[in-house]
Amino acid sequence: DDGLWRLNPVTKLGSTESMQVANGKLIISVRSGGGMYVNHVDLDTQQLADLEVEAILERAEGPDTMAYGLIFRNNADIGDLYFLINGQRQFGVFAHVRSAGGVVSLVPWTSSNLISADQPNKLKAIAKGRVITVWANDKVLSTFEFDNVFSGGSGVLVTLYGPNESARIAVDY
Repeated sequence: DDGLWRLNPVTKLGSTESMQVANGKLIISVRSGGGMYVNHVDLDTQQLADLEVEAILERAEGPDTMAYGLIFRNNADIGDLYFLINGQRQFGVFAHVRSAGGVVSLVPWTSSNLISADQPNKLKAIAKGRVITVWANDKVLSTFEFDNVFSGGSGVLVTLYGPNESARIAVDY
């Protein structure tokens, strides 16, 4: 249902973006300005520590280095977690803990045949206490523990790393 999408974009300096709903999917189009660009769209603003978030994401346009995926435990005061994939069939999990002053790699970029470079990917993240499990296309990619347990919302994320890049992803869930 096109009317069920609640759009709440968060943008960074130096970018342009558009969002529209077509055929039940959210289409996010972005263009970086002079450097790195990050955009996330909240799908659920409930402040949950234990959660399961799932979405089907498809890279419709953009460089294969573009990272996109799920953001969860998104808390403006504390930090957030990212489960990202790219067109090079890699995945990674990262934490932005504001008190630590930066992004920490929880699972470094890792190649996986479970990720499709040119077809939609069904991504899922499950967080229960300190244990985090990430899935692609109904298969477990990684399970690990993360000591900083906090609650937050969830959504999707698009990251461009170079200047003047553009990307478009389709999201369904």
